[in-house]
Amino acid sequence: MYVLLFLFSFHFSWALTPEEACQFKEAVQAAPDDFSSRDRMMAEELCSAAGHYEEPLLPDQNASKKAGTSAAMTDYSEFYQSLSKSLNSLNKPEICDPKENAPKGVVYPTMTLAKTAAGNIPVSVLTEDEAKKIFSEFAKDERYAFGATQNGCYARAHIFAQQMEKKGIRVAKMFLEGELIIPEDKRQYPENYMWNYHVAPVVAVQTKKGIELHILDPALYDKPVPVKQWTDKLLTTPQAKKEALAYITDRFNLGPLRGETLPSAKNEPNRLKWHAADTVQAEQELDARREEQSMLAYEREQLKREKGL
Repeated sequence: MYVLLFLFSFHFSWALTPEEACQFKEAVQAAPDDFSSRDRMMAEELCSAAGHYEEPLLPDQNASKKAGTSAAMTDYSEFYQSLSKSLNSLNKPEICDPKENAPKGVVYPTMTLAKTAAGNIPVSVLTEDEAKKIFSEFAKDERYAFGATQNGCYARAHIFAQQMEKKGIRVAKMFLEGELIIPEDKRQYPENYMWNYHVAPVVAVQTKKGIELHILDPALYDKPVPVKQWTDKLLTTPQAKKEALAYITDRFNLGPLRGETLPSAKNEPNRLKWHAADTVQAEQELDARREEQSMLAYEREQLKREKGL
């Protein structure tokens, strides 16, 4: 959608300001024929939603208030060195306080993941069975349109993160930027074989080997997988790994950082809240992907009929 390209020309990682959202609305109003009816509606909704924040159900009161880490500093090899140190230094996960923050009857252990692109962030620790269960629910949920995955990963990760919070689960987001080769069996369009970035939810999983970070990405897998398995599936050459950026952010960040730095929670208190404009943008993207999924299914059915199948 042209609207999303327009938005991402200035919307890197944190919420649109009311000025930016309404600037987009003015641009649409100035040239309405250049935008679809969906985009015109989205411009109205974004302008109305920008600057409105929803308190999280699981406040991250202990999240780092220090400045964020530049994504430009987290290349592929440095990312895994940092991640290994962080996981190796973990103490026994602490139980969330269920009295006020967690949904009634749901309590998950939480670990602090240090030195991410969003500072120190809490991530829920699940058992392997729990991780498989929420992965299966994610994959089967029609709202995420996993039959049309050429675009929309940021929207899937964002809305899923919100849904998981309602279940008492804090996810993080794993981003990978670079020349990412889409596996042949996962391509919707033969001519489109590459992503310039990809993002998926990540949780901590208690395995027999210890605590590991696992990616939840039905666009590529049929089960949760360790982070390195996920990145290596997309980075198929040594050169691609050398040039790639890999980093983790908290669940509130919407899009890829593109070398930018997230503001600290100390300087921007709303950074650890759900921005209504981000939710509007993600939901509109998923609407478009569901329409695309229906179109692709129709085209496949037509092709079968033509071949007499």
